[in-house]
Amino acid sequence: MGWADFSLIRYELFAFVFILRAVNAAPPPPPPNAPAVTAAATPPRVPFAELSSGRREVYIEHAGQVYRLSLTAQNKLILTK
Repeated sequence: MGWADFSLIRYELFAFVFILRAVNAAPPPPPPNAPAVTAAATPPRVPFAELSSGRREVYIEHAGQVYRLSLTAQNKLILTK
């Protein structure tokens, strides 16, 4: 083995370590103005049976409008104005 072989091995080892560090590096931190993701960002989940108290329809008021959320015979929900 000559010096050229050792140089090639050293270069390959350097490249391997460089790639290994890049793969295992921690992701960059989010930008300072990015919104934080919290559990509060997840909307609440409410079962229809709990929302309707066992009835097949519920009237929902929003922005001065009344909407009807009804449960069909096929167990689907329909929202109508």
